[in-house]
Amino acid sequence: MDKSQDVLEKILSRLDSMDSRFDNMEVNVTEGLDKMGARLDKMDTRFDKMETRFDKMDARFDSLESKVDEIKQELNSVREQVIKNSEGIADLNVKVDEVKEDISSFQENMEFLNDQQVEIKKDVWKLKRRA
Repeated sequence: MDKSQDVLEKILSRLDSMDSRFDNMEVNVTEGLDKMGARLDKMDTRFDKMETRFDKMDARFDSLESKVDEIKQELNSVREQVIKNSEGIADLNVKVDEVKEDISSFQENMEFLNDQQVEIKKDVWKLKRRA
């Protein structure tokens, strides 16, 4: 029985050793899982922060987009006003040309009238000399 007792003790010793190893492995696995859980929590927190930043950036882009739309509207209204002003200037140029023509015609008429006045004065002088 000594042999069987020795074998049994060896088996029990090995089982105790294996049990101790399993306990150590369980502790190591638990610690590893805890560390991984902590890392995952940190990663989750970082992802939440990144998501918040992306939300802020998205809001900023929306704000910029609305500002760009406002600027586009202002540019369109300025463009329309410039077109209207250009049309008005073209109309004024036509009117200026008409006024220039009228002035030129008036000057020609004045010259003609001056020439006629000179002729009339000459005729008056001639008549005065004859009289």
